[in-house]
Amino acid sequence: MCAAEEPLNDCGRPALGPIVSRRGRRSHGIVRRFPERRAGWRALAVAGLLLLAACGRATPIGDVNGDPRRWADKPVTVAGTVRDTTNLLLVRWFVLADASGEIAVVTERPLPRKGDRLEVTGTPREAYSLGDTTRLVLVEAPPAR
Repeated sequence: MCAAEEPLNDCGRPALGPIVSRRGRRSHGIVRRFPERRAGWRALAVAGLLLLAACGRATPIGDVNGDPRRWADKPVTVAGTVRDTTNLLLVRWFVLADASGEIAVVTERPLPRKGDRLEVTGTPREAYSLGDTTRLVLVEAPPAR
């Protein structure tokens, strides 16, 4: 077929004619995207973001230290870097620090190494109170058995 015999579209170019997709759908020169194919990826992406958001529920240590009455005797999860560890005969604890502050964590588990990044769930307790100064410790939840 020569160029003069080809049907022309509105722009004066040769018309493509009907296009048949792999699924047997017809379109006339317009490439369709299949929204049902993208919907699965969108749902997967949203589920992944929700999972990441749920995992990152660590409370800043400064919030726990800044308002001890709010957090006292309530379970809380904090995350940070281990700064120091101490092992006495009956008590083991380590100091966990983030950008907002630091807190001592009393544990029954083996002590972590200095520099380890941890996420710890436990109950804040008052270690001591002297004048306006109150020091909290986080009593780590016992390991699941």
